[in-house]
Amino acid sequence: MTRKMTNEETRFLEEEIKSNSKNSLNSIKTLSHIKIDYTEEEYDDIIMKVGSEEQLEFRRDGVNTKDLKKLKDNNEALKTLDLHGMNSKEAQHSVVEFITISIQKGHTRIRIIHGKSINKKYANHPIIKNIVNNMLQKIPQVLAFCSSNKYYGGTGSLNVLLQSKRRNHGKK
Repeated sequence: MTRKMTNEETRFLEEEIKSNSKNSLNSIKTLSHIKIDYTEEEYDDIIMKVGSEEQLEFRRDGVNTKDLKKLKDNNEALKTLDLHGMNSKEAQHSVVEFITISIQKGHTRIRIIHGKSINKKYANHPIIKNIVNNMLQKIPQVLAFCSSNKYYGGTGSLNVLLQSKRRNHGKK
């Protein structure tokens, strides 16, 4: 069974596509290099990286530890994408679209709920969590991410720091 986006998620995406269709399309093109279709062997390499209770943390060069700590300690309600009920391909498409629209909207902090669902085929490793971890590290507009605090999903959720339209970390 696949999960449909909530009404709030759908409205957010529809509004952005209508109001920024040209900009959104250009931004989507910049994320078109993100690989979504994996072979069985590639899945094996990606999925065996982290466990369901493992904390995730990533930051690009130029992002200081103070910014990462603020992101980790974030207690705000952020624009959120919930991937529960989606298969891996739907989740990947949703993440790319959500990040694209969030950047266009000017959101620099977002939350992605990937869950902790495990798969026996992959030695009880969480498929969606590992795929999202892998994807986010490949998207240049993602400056940092870390597991959310317990109140906002803990190790089943990520707070993500996005590059703002004005800020160009490490790029000239």
